[in-house]
Amino acid sequence: MPRHRNVAAGLIFATLGCLYACQSNPVVPPLPPDHVALIRSESVTASDGITVTADSVNVSVCPPNANCFAPNNASVKLQLLKNAQSRTVRLWAFIPNYTRRTSANAPIDSVSVEFGGQQYKVILRDGAFRKGTENTSLPEAVVQVSRL
Repeated sequence: MPRHRNVAAGLIFATLGCLYACQSNPVVPPLPPDHVALIRSESVTASDGITVTADSVNVSVCPPNANCFAPNNASVKLQLLKNAQSRTVRLWAFIPNYTRRTSANAPIDSVSVEFGGQQYKVILRDGAFRKGTENTSLPEAVVQVSRL
């Protein structure tokens, strides 16, 4: 087989492999700058310099075609830290459609906190599951921290 046919065959296999890999990985939209996604014990610094640590994250999702007592919901206990000041907040919200980061009008829970005279709004936006090690599913909360 001439050399250019080997190169062409290699390009075809590489292209097919890329197309297969691209189809098997769904695209998750990026979070807005003032949103953070956290699992338990994880710390992330939000856009306004507030470090958010998840002390606990719980996500409850009713399996399809099951009759569940409680609707899909998420709860989180957070430690917020800025300039050596700390606040603890607890939030709980429904997850009506369980569609990760796409339910813009979902019921939410929020609280206001103050750091150095500046007010911030902390909003639990969503709950989901993040793939952990050894195929475990870790509860994850999506929280918005915005300056008022």
